[in-house]
Amino acid sequence: MTYWVYENWWGGHRATIHLASCHHCNNGKGTDKPINNSSSKWHGPFQMFKEADRLAVQTKGTVIKCKTCTPQYVY
Repeated sequence: MTYWVYENWWGGHRATIHLASCHHCNNGKGTDKPINNSSSKWHGPFQMFKEADRLAVQTKGTVIKCKTCTPQYVY
C-alpha cells in the first residue's frame, strides 16, 4: 500500500494520513479543488504506514487518519 500525508495549517495545524487511492488524496494531488499552497502541503509517497505516521508526527501538527480511507498499520 502507498500512503500520503496532507499537512494543513488552515483552521489549526494538522497532518492527515491517507491511502494513495483515497479520492481525497488522489495519489498526492488532492481533489480537483484549488489548493492554497501557502497553507497546505502533500508529503509522500510512503510505502509503509509507519513512515507516513513518523512524518505526520514530525510536522508537530495534530495527526489524523482519514475517516474515508481509514489507513492503518498493516502487520
